[in-house]
Amino acid sequence: MGLRELHHYLFEELSIERTRKWPLMSSPYPLMLITFGYVYFVLYAGPRFMKHRPPYKLRTFILIYDMIQILANLWFVKQHISYGWFSEYSFICFPSNADSPNAMKV
Repeated sequence: MGLRELHHYLFEELSIERTRKWPLMSSPYPLMLITFGYVYFVLYAGPRFMKHRPPYKLRTFILIYDMIQILANLWFVKQHISYGWFSEYSFICFPSNADSPNAMKV
């Protein structure tokens, strides 16, 4: 099996049809580009940019960001519980109806 056939098998035949056209899901390359860009910025560009600058004062921004993250995660947990977490779905793998409205929301 050549590289082209392996790529087709992994990203076309094994993929779920409704997610094939989602952003960053049709191919691993955009996500790899984003990841390498992030690593480049963190290891090289960011330190070079901040080399002769004082550190930013971000205390207020970080507190607001943390509160938004806490509220967003509480909302996500509430939504997952209301759509079947611990009742229709469990942490053990088993076949389920992937086309049900609750499965689509989860």
